[in-house]
Amino acid sequence: AVAEGDEISSESLTTLAYSAPQDKFGEAYATFKFRVIDGNGYKSDNAYTATIDVAPVNDAPVARDTTITFGEVSKTRKGVIPVNNIDVDDTEFTFSFDATNANYAKVNSLYTINSSTGVISVKSGKTLNYESTDSVLVIPVIVTDKASTTGGVGKLAGTSVVTIKIIDENENPVINPQTFNVDENSPNGKVV
Repeated sequence: AVAEGDEISSESLTTLAYSAPQDKFGEAYATFKFRVIDGNGYKSDNAYTATIDVAPVNDAPVARDTTITFGEVSKTRKGVIPVNNIDVDDTEFTFSFDATNANYAKVNSLYTINSSTGVISVKSGKTLNYESTDSVLVIPVIVTDKASTTGGVGKLAGTSVVTIKIIDENENPVINPQTFNVDENSPNGKVV
């Protein structure tokens, strides 16, 4: 560390490093004043100002794992991918199912994910069945930041492991039309 009044040789100047606080950046973020001393010990009359610009660096979002449930009959959704993904320099993300995952085809056949909000919904016309092997599906969701601080350059992603569960609901009974034949003059209570 360098303190006020320290003398630094010209050979040591290349070893100086400035460490900005984490996730802080900006032009003219820090300044310091200095004087030049020549080899004979003469100091410059004027103090010079050095300005330090700290360039932004994109941080990857940290997506949280979550569980989302859907009612088997009502298709009512409970739970969303946490909106509070930790990313100090972005507030907008894109969301997508991980197409390389073994469950992708099954998940993508039943559900859709809004690429802007991360909301997962049942696809139109799809029937959910608690009693099926699809009642619990696990799929990674890729959360990509917009790289706002770096002008969209160097987008980074995190992954949220999402468990999608179908909740059992009471299903309406189905009675199909039926025809019964009963012989004329059959006694009461005859089983048909």
